[in-house]
Formats: sequence, C-alpha cells, structure tokens
Amino acid sequence: MTRSMLRSLAAAVSAALVVGCGSDSPSGPSTSQHTVDLATVMAQMSIGRPTSIPGANVVMSVPASTGIPKFVPSACAYSSAAQGFTCPTVTSGGLTFDISYFLYDAGGKSQSAVDANTTAAVRTVVDTKGTATVSPSTGTSGTASITDHSDLTMSGLLTSTHVLNGSGTSHYDLALSGTTPIHAVIDMTTATKDVTIPTPADADTPAWPTSGTITTDAKTVATIGGLGSITTTWHTVITFNGTSTATIVLTSSGAATTCTLDLTGKNPPVCSGS
Repeated sequence: MTRSMLRSLAAAVSAALVVGCGSDSPSGPSTSQHTVDLATVMAQMSIGRPTSIPGANVVMSVPASTGIPKFVPSACAYSSAAQGFTCPTVTSGGLTFDISYFLYDAGGKSQSAVDANTTAAVRTVVDTKGTATVSPSTGTSGTASITDHSDLTMSGLLTSTHVLNGSGTSHYDLALSGTTPIHAVIDMTTATKDVTIPTPADADTPAWPTSGTITTDAKTVATIGGLGSITTTWHTVITFNGTSTATIVLTSSGAATTCTLDLTGKNPPVCSGS
C-alpha cells in the first residue's frame, strides 16, 4: 500500500462529502468583542477538527471533514437536567448530525441563555454518523461509512482572545470500486490544545490562530486490489503561528514529513522530508 493511493481514495471521498454536506471552511475566523454570536463562535470552533483545516486531510490521507450543517442555535431546546441545549437532528448527504451545546460563565457555572456580558465559554458536542455515496463523477464509485464524535470548548469569550481545547474520535470505513478496488478502515483520535484565536482589528482582518496544536494518532487498515491487508499507524501535529499558514508534521514508520498548510485553502500543502 502506498500513501499516494490512500490520498487518491481520500480525495474521491472528500469530493462526495463536500457536495453532500456543503460545510463551511474554518478559514479566516473572526470574532466580536461586544456580542456573542453563537453561530459564528461555533463556526470558529470547526478549526479544532483537523480534517476541516485546508490541506490537512491530504497530508493525513483521510477524507476532509464533513463539517457541521448550518443550524439555528435558537432552535435548540434547553434541558435543565443536562444543563445544556439539544438541537434538532440534521440529515444531509446520507449523514445525520446530533448537536448539543453548553454555556458557562467565568466561574464555570452553566447558563440557560447566552449573555454577552457573562457568557465566558461555549462547549459543543457533535456526533456524526451515516454512509455517504461517492459519485462516479469523481472517477470511481463507492461508499464512505462514518462515525465521528467531537467535544470542543471555546473559552475566553469575555476577553480579546478565545482559546479552543477539546478532543475527538473518528472512524471511517471506505470502499471504492474501479480499476483497483480499495477498502480502508481508518480510526483516529484527536487532541486540540490551547488553539488561541485573537480578536481581529476589524471585520475584514482574518484572526488566524496565534498558537496551539492539534495532535492526531491514527491507524489505517487497507486492502488494495488483490493485495493482502496492510496496517499503517501515523501521528500528526498541526502547529499554529499567527499567520495564514500552519505547520503539520506527520510521523509514520519512524519517518517524518513536514508540510506547510495554507489556511486560506488557496494553495495545496507544500511538503519536505520522507
């Protein structure tokens, strides 16, 4: 098995998922000092999902993030028992999204309504599952079964700097038919640590994360054509530096590859190393 073949698989599946879900890119997040726009904050939080970062999925050889369909936070019902909000299930492109969120003041106390003067943190829990169909228009056809869970918290909403922390797990079962049939099962765990997003000087200035990391550990078990099953493990660390680029280092079988990611999504990753 070669990583280039897996990248081709990931690209084909990603095309299907992007069409199916129409998710937003996390590029150029912005913030506001005077209001708490939950929809905007939650869009910013998508950067904590590594495969939503432009180019990261190409380096990692996994499908791009399915994203989270747009939803209206005010449509989500508050539960005093859960001390949070449960949103209506959303179905898109063969996938279902169960979303809940929680509001906290500076002391960590749960809130039943957002308050621009006291809401200091937002936590989102998103569960995605289902099967997406890969369109033959991509040059191949097949399915991608997905189970994804993310738990992210954005703190610092009362300050000029927002900080994102959290974790996630992903399971993909990908099957493509064509000249060379491919079946791959990918399991990933992710840790988002202190991804810091400043308030921009104005509405037109992107607020790129100034620091923080997203670490992923994964295992891929793949069968390509008539070849036997081959297992690959890999480890990646994405590091932010306050510019429109980020660094991702992928380590597999003792060899490291370092790539620069264009967070605007305009350019493909530039890599060096093994």
